[in-house]
Amino acid sequence: MQEMARKILKAGKAAVFGGGVSARAAGRLLGKISIPCEYYFENSDGSGKIFDEAAVKSCGFVVYSPAFRPDHKWLALARANGALTLCEPDFASLFWNGKIVSVSGTNGKTTLVSFLARAFEACGFESFAAGNIGIPLSDFCADFYGRDNSEKIAVCEVSSFQSAALSCMRSDAFAWTNFAPDHLDWHLSLGEYFNAKLNIARLLKAPVFVAAESVFDYAKKNGIVLPDFAKLAPRIPVQLCPKPFNTPVQAENFSIAHALWKLMSLDENALFKAAEGFELAKYRFRAGEDFDGVEFINDSKATNVHAASAAIEALNGRNIVWIGGGKDKNCSLADFAALLCDRAREIFLIGQSAQKLKDAVLAAGSGKIAPHICASLGEAVKEAYAAAKKLGPNDAGKPVVLFSPAFSSFGMFSGYAERGKVFGDAVFDLKNLKKHQL
Repeated sequence: MQEMARKILKAGKAAVFGGGVSARAAGRLLGKISIPCEYYFENSDGSGKIFDEAAVKSCGFVVYSPAFRPDHKWLALARANGALTLCEPDFASLFWNGKIVSVSGTNGKTTLVSFLARAFEACGFESFAAGNIGIPLSDFCADFYGRDNSEKIAVCEVSSFQSAALSCMRSDAFAWTNFAPDHLDWHLSLGEYFNAKLNIARLLKAPVFVAAESVFDYAKKNGIVLPDFAKLAPRIPVQLCPKPFNTPVQAENFSIAHALWKLMSLDENALFKAAEGFELAKYRFRAGEDFDGVEFINDSKATNVHAASAAIEALNGRNIVWIGGGKDKNCSLADFAALLCDRAREIFLIGQSAQKLKDAVLAAGSGKIAPHICASLGEAVKEAYAAAKKLGPNDAGKPVVLFSPAFSSFGMFSGYAERGKVFGDAVFDLKNLKKHQL
């Protein structure tokens, strides 16, 4: 890796592909190591700064954001002209001399990264959450550049977009939360998606790798050989998990953390201590807000069918009114549609995937349940509330309006956070309307 760092330092001017958080962090680190750079990006409307034959002649190194597939035409052009190319976390890792604990998976990454960073602190290590969680590793590398950081731990959330391109970032440990179909609008196949995450394990410095049962199951069914040091994380019963991990959705996260802790021979008491006062970030599945005899659960972070299925399963027996939909990821919807037909009493759909999901539900349930397509999330909340009031409570509790979209938010919102806020605002508006009617 030191050889690669030396090559970058000798490469002269750099090109940074992307205009977002990851790209800007890479540019900041380039500034710290005294390498000038230019940013190249292409907006959806065709505007931006294009990387072309003229641009490639002036750069010897390219660092790119995860939005760029490794086979993007700009990267092919750069490589054809002899430029070095690295994705942002790969580049950052060359200038980080501390430890790296990588976390990846279909769901649960952000929660686990935040919790592990807190738990390492409880064990006396200086630790921080980095990567796809919102603060790229390049930012921390720029902050600490020139210092001895060998005792610091960067707990990095690594998306499949990032892990697919890794060649330099060698982690000290890897926790793989779970595996289910996702991002098939970006990856060419489910196998490519799995191997993108497995790439982290292939580059490990040390044999410290824990994974959920779903990871082992997929590998076995598809003839994929995991490293012989891979450890299965036993599922801890919900009732034995500390708050806030004592729900069917969050117990898997704590189980992975616990398995990693044992493998690293760390203080188990510190892990449980770290859970005290730990709060899940906004828009993750947790107990909802009661209003007028209806519970509203804001699970906007559920950006795939695996996460939404877990939320629906956790409410088994309740009168569920489900709101979902968003950007289609080209994943099969048959099993999810069957689950909706079995568990949901009413369904309200939004976004690009609405018609496709409606058709899947109608097919799965032979017309037993007819989903409603809504023009906006605000409209869906109003209609779902009215439907929940009609259903009323049952022996399992109050009716629940579950917003667990199962799709990404793009096309309607900037991200799951904005989407979650819009849902929360719509519920707040319902309360105000009811208040003024009394």
